[in-house]
Amino acid sequence: MKVKCLNLIDKATGKSVDRNDWLTVGQVYTAVFIEKPQDQEKLYRIIGDDISQKPMLFEAVLFEVESGPDDDWISETTQSGTFRSGPKEFMVPGFWGNLFEGEPAENKAFKEVVARLV
Repeated sequence: MKVKCLNLIDKATGKSVDRNDWLTVGQVYTAVFIEKPQDQEKLYRIIGDDISQKPMLFEAVLFEVESGPDDDWISETTQSGTFRSGPKEFMVPGFWGNLFEGEPAENKAFKEVVARLV
């Protein structure tokens, strides 16, 4: 899924900015996952500009969709009411936590899926 960054707000000043440590206004990014917790804003998990290339969560209102999710994405609503959508490899409970902790299986799966999506 490709999304274009439309706006960024500096959390310290509340003013609009052209870029931050993660994103640049006008840039198109790969969104690898969608989350919408119950009664909260929709979030995209995006690979940003940072050197780590970690998929961080950003509010969807900051972006416009350039191209929708791949046909093989699956969706679910969890028992807590969170809507989640993404590649099946990312739907495994604990996937994101394990990825950020550096678990080899999740790192391998993440790299393989991203190579397919980019």
